[in-house]
Amino acid sequence: RIQSCWRAHKAQTIFAPAKKEFARRRQWRSINEKATRIQSCWRSYKAHTDFAYAIWSVISLQSHIRCRLTVQKYQQLRWRTVNESATRIQSCYRAYKTHTDFAYVIWGIICLQSLIRCRLTARKYQLVQIRRSCAAITIQSAFRSHLHYTEYITKVVSAITIQS
Repeated sequence: RIQSCWRAHKAQTIFAPAKKEFARRRQWRSINEKATRIQSCWRSYKAHTDFAYAIWSVISLQSHIRCRLTVQKYQQLRWRTVNESATRIQSCYRAYKTHTDFAYVIWGIICLQSLIRCRLTARKYQLVQIRRSCAAITIQSAFRSHLHYTEYITKVVSAITIQS
């Protein structure tokens, strides 16, 4: 028992500073672990908020860019619609203008042809009238000639009859 007490005393005197050092280290380690845990939580919170801010910034930027692209696409679509409408209007006007110009040209050609046919027919009619009048004159001349000849013959026959 003496030895046991002696060993305990010796262990206390020799190992007491070591035990205190061990307890101090364990306490220090506990403080370090707690500080490390706090730092870890802070870093996690900081990383989470930085990440959330970055995501919010990216989403906001994407939203703004998508909005601009949509507006630009709408404006392009609107201009395309306006241009297509203007092209349709121009096409319809050109078709109308071409159709009316063609109609005027055809009307002019038809009038010119009618005028030329009228003049040609008038010339033919004049020639026919001239031929008719020449034929009538010839017939009248022949009839008068025949009439005078028959009168002459009648007078000659009468004169011969009277003289005989």
